[in-house]
Amino acid sequence: MTQIIKPVPSDVGCWLDNGRGWRIAGDIVEEAIAWGYRPSPEYNKALDELDEVDSWEWIHEEADDAEEWMNGNVAPKGFYFGINPDWGDWGMYSATMGKTMNDLAGSGPFYTKDLLEFILEEEPDAMLVFNRKSFPAMDVYRYGFFDYDLPEYVEVTEVHRVPNEKWGLSENYIVTLERA
Repeated sequence: MTQIIKPVPSDVGCWLDNGRGWRIAGDIVEEAIAWGYRPSPEYNKALDELDEVDSWEWIHEEADDAEEWMNGNVAPKGFYFGINPDWGDWGMYSATMGKTMNDLAGSGPFYTKDLLEFILEEEPDAMLVFNRKSFPAMDVYRYGFFDYDLPEYVEVTEVHRVPNEKWGLSENYIVTLERA
């Protein structure tokens, strides 16, 4: 049995740059094949008849299938394969890519380090609330949470934007986390 070696969080970023133009679709399929994807018979037939093909729509459909396969079989938890919405490069990106604070709840699991960096960048004053069942020794923690022995992956169960005059802020985010 062949075992797929999965990429790791340090592999995040561009794998196929946008300078490939329309050829990126074929390169996505080839990348997936290198990871174990088996293309459709139509793909192989179209490649055999390449000189006679008058529509390239099939390659984009195959690229979508290959990307879906990569996400289901190769992408580590908390990451996805796709086109970077800002640059058009294809690669492996954090699940926080393109999200807002309000999008986080229920859309994980997230790689903890990426999620915490995202929260600090988006809302430096956000408070993290750790679900007591998942993190019995923690409650609400605001600064220095990197000192805790957090799991590699977490889920965001709730995100609330609340008035918070106690700390002199007009509004603040409260993010509730639990183990993934």
